[in-house]
Amino acid sequence: MTAVIRVENIGKEYIVGQHQYGENFRERLQRFLLAPLQRFKTLSGDVTEDLKFQALQDVSFEVPEGQILGLIGANGAGKSTLLKILSRITPPTRGKATLEGTVGSLLEVGVGFNRELTGRENIFLNGAILGMRRHEINKELDAIVDFAGVEQFLDTPVKRYSSGMYVRLAFSVAAHLKTDILLVDEVLAVGDKSFQEKCLGKMDELSQGGRTIIFVSHNLPVVENLCERVLVMQEGRLAYDGNVRDAISAYTSAESLQSDSLDLNELPRRSQYRHVLRSIRISDHNGETQRSVSSQQALTVEIDYDFGAPPSGPHFGFSLETATGLKVLTVSTRQNGCTTSQWPARGTIRCFIPSLPLRPGVYFVSVGCGERNLPVDGLERCTALEVKAEDVFGTGHLEAPRHGHVIVPATIDVKETPS
Repeated sequence: MTAVIRVENIGKEYIVGQHQYGENFRERLQRFLLAPLQRFKTLSGDVTEDLKFQALQDVSFEVPEGQILGLIGANGAGKSTLLKILSRITPPTRGKATLEGTVGSLLEVGVGFNRELTGRENIFLNGAILGMRRHEINKELDAIVDFAGVEQFLDTPVKRYSSGMYVRLAFSVAAHLKTDILLVDEVLAVGDKSFQEKCLGKMDELSQGGRTIIFVSHNLPVVENLCERVLVMQEGRLAYDGNVRDAISAYTSAESLQSDSLDLNELPRRSQYRHVLRSIRISDHNGETQRSVSSQQALTVEIDYDFGAPPSGPHFGFSLETATGLKVLTVSTRQNGCTTSQWPARGTIRCFIPSLPLRPGVYFVSVGCGERNLPVDGLERCTALEVKAEDVFGTGHLEAPRHGHVIVPATIDVKETPS
């Protein structure tokens, strides 16, 4: 299959406090406004001059025609910088990127449109930039306006649009005009859920028609459903390149299992919650504190709490979910029962699972507690647990993540069918 995007040893280096060639207007204006403060810091010795920052380091990959490539990673991993290089907004410090065909970009709200022009004028401007003739743009005009849902405001300057209207029109223009490659950053998160689903369906349709798409998002369920291949960026480097499930697993493992801290005191809560849950410990079948256990082995979860006074009608629970948000297991005092009817004001809740029925993978732990029917404290994805592969049934075959999430014992036999 023909590669339409080739990235060869791309590197991007910034020098803090100095002018960068290839800045966009907003970045240049920000640098201008902050220049006096930067000079003061430099003269006072607060800033080291010529401090280099490596945004990208030796990134190489190819994308074939018609593929939807996902790009994930933590904030600051280099995703947006890479897309800016592919969009020709900023040049690389070293290496090169080759793109075959026309490119449409949707990188951030405000990029690609002239704010003083109307929606209609911006559609024709974008088409002209792509080399389309007026009659070609006219053929797509109704489809663009209908998809974006901005017909009533088509002849209004886009500076008066809300961010949602802006994104809807920008995506519709990029999707319907003549481009071979579409680069989409997290900007779709601005739109409402129904429009996001509409966009995802459109991108799938474009891919089927031969368009190549690079899609950046922190929404892992969307990435899993839309993309067939995913790149994981970590600290400016390409950490993983492969199928979507393995890529998400690599990303979540790196992000969630790098710290052994299980102190819940300082983790942020919703405003209505009290800091009741204090710490969490996970132990394996040997009673040793672990961040990873094997399939079908015993697991103990202990939570230290402090209600401040003996709670009235207390309840507690925790759940495990996949990186993409699928809840696979819930344990709670209401569902599973609790042998202690009167809880002390301060204590430890101990939950024992004799056999963990999960296949290999990284699972996130969420916890919560309350009194009577009201929630008192809760933490989503406060820690993570890695389940390791195991020959559970002694058949010589390890359980694989691709076979689902739950392992169940079963008896299988074969009988001859009478002729």
